[in-house]
Amino acid sequence: KEAESVLSASNQASQILVKTDSAHSPEYYSERILSMAPNLKVQKYTDLLAAIDPILTAFTLIATIVSAISVVVAAVTIFVMIYINAVGKRRQIGILKAIGIKQHIIILSYVLQSMFYVVCGVFVGMVFVFLLLSPFLATHPIQLPFGPLIPSFSPKLILESIALFFIAGLFSGYVPSRLVAREEILKAIWG
Repeated sequence: KEAESVLSASNQASQILVKTDSAHSPEYYSERILSMAPNLKVQKYTDLLAAIDPILTAFTLIATIVSAISVVVAAVTIFVMIYINAVGKRRQIGILKAIGIKQHIIILSYVLQSMFYVVCGVFVGMVFVFLLLSPFLATHPIQLPFGPLIPSFSPKLILESIALFFIAGLFSGYVPSRLVAREEILKAIWG
């Protein structure tokens, strides 16, 4: 009756959405509405969200798969770059070992190089996501049947992603440099 008087319409509403505050549970408001009008069908937002839950689960799974693939691609790319660089400098590594430079120092230099690539990649990725992609998607959200999809990035997710890239970078710098640096001195010098 209240909606009919406000909208100046009679018997035309098929749905009325009620905005509530978070002071009480959805069940509290549902019981109050049913006590005033027992013949109404009251559907809580939690019931509506349950219908969307499989779609959100699918999006989360897709995001996880894409993230895993991006970490693997980054690790393989850095691995190949470090390996090619180390193989190309095999003679210099042999000479460094011959003059007394320890193997772990040579390995550390390549690990630091891979960390430099990771830092640069994370920086470029953050600039792309936060200065280009996020503002664009905020103004042009992806339209879905249940409403616009606007990506959000939690600080925890960002830190986990950065940590995964650093772990992949450590692995990708350590393994190829260790393969090349543990070669015998004369064999490395002669190529």
